[in-house]
Order: sequence, then structure tokens, then C-alpha cells
Amino acid sequence: MQKNNSNKIEESLLAKIIAVAYGDAGLMDKIKIYKLAKKNALVKQLLIEYRLTANTVHKIEETELPVSISDKVRSRIEGKSNSNAVGSFIYSRLFARPILSTSVALLLMIGIVGIFLFTKPASESKYSKIEIELAQQQFEHSLAIVGKVFQHAEKKLEIEVISKHVSKPLNTGLIYLNDYLIGG
Repeated sequence: MQKNNSNKIEESLLAKIIAVAYGDAGLMDKIKIYKLAKKNALVKQLLIEYRLTANTVHKIEETELPVSISDKVRSRIEGKSNSNAVGSFIYSRLFARPILSTSVALLLMIGIVGIFLFTKPASESKYSKIEIELAQQQFEHSLAIVGKVFQHAEKKLEIEVISKHVSKPLNTGLIYLNDYLIGG
């Protein structure tokens, strides 16, 4: 019966009704839901049904797990948390910095292209000398493009970031410090 009724109500409202029924909602949400339940019979019915379910759930007694099961769960959690720690370390060091992550992505693409160009297929047809030379030219062209991108990024970093946002304020600060120390 809950499914039929809950299909007529928005998901966010249903989530608030459930939170109120289980006692997890904030004061403002409780007030809003109680007022709405007085006006809307469907909301009132859902609130009553979920409250009954919540009361049943809250009456379930807690039982102790056997030590063997809790040890297995703990070991799995520790294994997953270690892998997550490595992943979050890599993310925070690499992908949170746009220039570094772009550089790594370009290097990976170059590596993948290089692997495809320089590895021989096991039992596929042989390439002609012209096809190999064409592939070599295309690879050199792609490396030239990547080189230009890196040069452009380096110039932009040097001209816009370092000179405007690092060097200029640093020089200004040093001038103020020098004037202060000299007494001028």
C-alpha cells in the first residue's frame, strides 16, 4: 500500500516524511510535515504507516555477531579503507591540480599511442614501408602538437601566473619590507 501512495508524492517530500517518522528530521521539517499531514490525508496516512514501521524497527533487539563474522567484516573494511586511502591520495595529489592532471593525461595518451604504434600484432597482416613511414610522421606530428601545447602552457604560466600573481606582489612586499627596515 505504501508504494501506491508514495508514487503520488514527490521523492523529496517522501524522504522528509520518512525522516520525521523515524525521528531523524530536524525541527523545521517536523513542523512542516505535521502541518502538511493535518491538511493532506495522503501525507497523514504515509506518516502513520512509516511511524508504525519505525516503531517496529526500533523494537528489534540488537544481537552480538559471532567473533569470526565480525573479524571478517573488519578485515574487509580495513582492506577497502586502505585502497580508498591510496585512491584519495592519488586524487588529491594529481587530479586536484589542473596543470599536473592535464600533463599526466597527455603523457598517458602519448604512451598509449606509442604502445599501439611500436608493438607488433601477433598474427595480423604486415604493414608496408609506406604505412609505417606515414604512421611515424603522424606520431611525430602529434608529438609536435603536444610540444606546442606544453610550450604554450609554460609561457602562459610564466607570463600570466608567475609574473602577475607571484612576482609582482612579492616585489611589492619586498619593497615595503625594505622601506620598513631602512626606516623610510
